[in-house]
Amino acid sequence: MGELEVSTGPAYEAEVRVCEGPSKGERHAIRAFPVDVGRGQEAAVRLKDDPDDPRLSRRHARIALQGGRLTVTDLSTNGTWIGERHLESGETAAVREGEPVWLGPHTMITLHLVGGERPGAPVEHALGVRALGRMEVRAGGITIPESAWQSRKAMVVLAYLCESKGRPVAVDRLEDALWPDAPEGARQALQTAVSRLRRTFRAAGAPEPIVFEHEAYAFAEGWEIRYDVAAFEAACQSAGDEAALAQACRLGRGDFLEGHADDWAVARRRALTARWMDALEALALRHEGRGIYSDAIALLHEAVERDPCRESAQAALIRCLDAAGRREDALRQYHDCVRALKRILNVAPGPELLTWYERLRA
Repeated sequence: MGELEVSTGPAYEAEVRVCEGPSKGERHAIRAFPVDVGRGQEAAVRLKDDPDDPRLSRRHARIALQGGRLTVTDLSTNGTWIGERHLESGETAAVREGEPVWLGPHTMITLHLVGGERPGAPVEHALGVRALGRMEVRAGGITIPESAWQSRKAMVVLAYLCESKGRPVAVDRLEDALWPDAPEGARQALQTAVSRLRRTFRAAGAPEPIVFEHEAYAFAEGWEIRYDVAAFEAACQSAGDEAALAQACRLGRGDFLEGHADDWAVARRRALTARWMDALEALALRHEGRGIYSDAIALLHEAVERDPCRESAQAALIRCLDAAGRREDALRQYHDCVRALKRILNVAPGPELLTWYERLRA
């Protein structure tokens, strides 16, 4: 199924509590893993440092979730301690809830899981769900391709449950999201979709992951959920790391729930596409800064093919083509962009594009 690094489940959100140091008293929610902690802008959990004795690195440590256990990896120059254990540079170690984690000599944090079952609960089955591009599901080691599904709505129900990060989803919420225009028949439609979802799993010989309790649907205990959207968002959140940026660019290539027209899915698709385009531009900018124009141009071509009216990507592509000595290609790209803006949005190019056009003509 490809890269589904991030698991979602009832316990897979965490909170960083700052117990000592300049940020004492702060709490930071972690909704996708991994995340970096430090004083720099590239850190997802950004903490203040002692201005008179700075010891916190820009990216001091990385918090991740591995096998249901929280882990800390040292990325610093001034040291990370778990309790009294000093981590070597690059070393990763598991950490218990509430255990002191020192980031240098001044800042101490503790990590806490939020809600749901705790680490150590047995994992009996893995459910892998790919929702970026053509949907694909793998349950208990068995792949269930899109063609095997008895109902498109059943697929959407499964994706919506994955979107909840493993928390139970109330029946009313599912009905409102998936059948907003037919409230009188929504309950029966939901029951039919869930029944077909279960039949699809049974027909494939796969165990069923969905349970119903307390007027809500949820994943059964013992299931580890591997969801490509969660992996993509975690990579975006750690985008200060070039490897994470590259991973986000790979994972985000497909449209969310491709072919599904539910309002919530369309809105989610637009938001995820925008994040993917941001990642493409950010990685292209890094390549451009090192003079690797061919790699930057390839990424920016991907961006403008998905959205030819994204002027920031068009301007960056024109700039990189010109820097690579491809002035005629840069001019051609500008005119292609002008035509797309007129055809799709009926607008003229903005100031940045016009500035580059004048430079190219000059």
